[in-house]
Amino acid sequence: MLIWSGLAKIRTPSVLAGTLAELGMPRDLARTVALLVPLCETAAVGFLVAGIPSYIVAFMLAMLGISFAAAGIVSKLTGCPMRLLWGFRKKAWLAATARSAAMAL
Repeated sequence: MLIWSGLAKIRTPSVLAGTLAELGMPRDLARTVALLVPLCETAAVGFLVAGIPSYIVAFMLAMLGISFAAAGIVSKLTGCPMRLLWGFRKKAWLAATARSAAMAL
């Protein structure tokens, strides 16, 4: 799931940058973060598959979790709603997730 999310954000970084800007992050910083977050997501998966020590992967996943939690807190404090799935259609995302789960079985 993490690789899917990272690749989708790499494909359309402007959507994530726009969401971050709506939460009050300066535009230049939002663009930078919109590039770093998906790279971190895909790198975590790559490191996990490559057998890199687990503490590095755990650190990367913790940083991602903290950043998403911080975005949620800022959203609550500012009253600016976060867009679920960053612009992706919910039905398409659910269908893709179901296909991935079915293939894993």
